[in-house]
Amino acid sequence: MSYDLHGMWDQHNKFTGPYLEGHTNVTEMDQGLDLLWRNGVKPSNIVLGFAFYGRSFTMTDPSCSKPGCTFSTSGLPGSCTNTGGILSYSEVKSRNNSLSTFTFYDEQSTVKYNVYEGNQWISYNNKQSFFDKKKFLSGRCLDGLMIWAIDQDTQSHVALQGLLGDFSARQLEGGNLDPKTATVLSLAFGAYTGQNCFVTPTCTDGSA
Repeated sequence: MSYDLHGMWDQHNKFTGPYLEGHTNVTEMDQGLDLLWRNGVKPSNIVLGFAFYGRSFTMTDPSCSKPGCTFSTSGLPGSCTNTGGILSYSEVKSRNNSLSTFTFYDEQSTVKYNVYEGNQWISYNNKQSFFDKKKFLSGRCLDGLMIWAIDQDTQSHVALQGLLGDFSARQLEGGNLDPKTATVLSLAFGAYTGQNCFVTPTCTDGSA
């Protein structure tokens, strides 16, 4: 069987290597932000991206599944995306329902990952890691958030609900809302869109 390999550029890259690592790690984000702070980039010019997909790998050794262990190739493709190394949110969710799936979470890096089918490994986000990443966003005074990509969510919008909370399908349509409801919805999400930046008492420009 042949299929496209997504993201295997890092396997032979000397700066990354063939290691099992989460693709949305806040400790790495902090390092990137520090570089921006030192070059005069303001937090108000930055938004934080939230992934609605997972990166998957085939583990070199099924007994070594922690971040930092190695992979031999991309993960098996999903039935919808049909691309090795990446699974949409609905494909990730379907694997969460399998008895062969084991889920782990690192609170420090906010990396959530699954080990399944013996040698498969995937990092992704869910309500728990979304919440911790939003705290990170507010703590660094970033201007808002973006999603990549909303069409990779489930049909019932599980990822979007995990990120922004409960809402109705009518709210997603936007144009059918009366002005009062639209204003309330806009204010509710304002802290994440840059409309109304929420700054905590400990918020800094990265220097402290």
